[in-house]
Amino acid sequence: MEITDIILVINNEKGTETNCLMTINDYKEFMSIVQMDSKEEIANLMLSLGRTVGEEYGWAEHYFASNKTVFAKYCMDEEMLEYFLQGNFNERDLTWKFDENLCSKECLDKLKQIGMDIEGWSRSVGFHYERVEQEYHTGDILKNLNRRRYRVMEKFSPRNLLLMDIKSGNFLVGVNVATFARCPEGEEMTDKNKVVGIEWGHGVYLPDTLSNVNFRMLRQEYGEPEKIEDLSDYRYMLRERFNLYHILSKDDLASESIRAAATNSMYDEFGTGRPDTFMDHLEDGRYDGGFIREKATAKERGGR
Repeated sequence: MEITDIILVINNEKGTETNCLMTINDYKEFMSIVQMDSKEEIANLMLSLGRTVGEEYGWAEHYFASNKTVFAKYCMDEEMLEYFLQGNFNERDLTWKFDENLCSKECLDKLKQIGMDIEGWSRSVGFHYERVEQEYHTGDILKNLNRRRYRVMEKFSPRNLLLMDIKSGNFLVGVNVATFARCPEGEEMTDKNKVVGIEWGHGVYLPDTLSNVNFRMLRQEYGEPEKIEDLSDYRYMLRERFNLYHILSKDDLASESIRAAATNSMYDEFGTGRPDTFMDHLEDGRYDGGFIREKATAKERGGR
């Protein structure tokens, strides 16, 4: 079971909110057998619940009476699960409680697997780790052991990756990225009790403004040294940079501010957001001035 399979449920009845964690099957049974009569009602409720996938704020709501409402949403990540268990989604002026007896067993097992108690705090348990061989590719969506999601924006080397935090939109270079499987200490690792995710030796966090990121320097420091020996090398470098901006500007998983920043950087540097227009300008030599200036600067340095 993934954290994203857990349904967060708040049952508001007579001024008291009861929180629990359910699987989709247990939630459907809870709502249909205990609460609803109409199959059409169930279908509409499932549609509303489905819209909460990957959403930070949206909830499916069903009103049964003036004093009874059920709220539900799919859990997005470990941070949201912790927030829910600590009562941060509950109304401040209402009494709330967590009912372990209403929870699906699979959800409680997941809490144990990730080392979290029902109050949303990390349990003081040790973990056993095993290295997992994995090859990374540009465009991959990776999760770390805290279930935070990252998109691989560029692969500088087999284990040095340019990553974008999908939730915050922040960029970082993960240095010495590796994949591990983790399970509670003392237990045999199985598909049910293990968590698989990436970790890195250290992270280099980058400026929020893309135009302030020196990608060429990053490639030289964390990947194969980039040698600009002739005009074709320089144009290849520009093409890679334009492609990065263009991908980010269209990425639905990126925040609106990141898409806007990528679009602005693309137009500021290349004067267009259309790949065909960019290629025409590139082949016409409109961007070659930077190469000429770099060669002149390099020659000047060599003469000193």
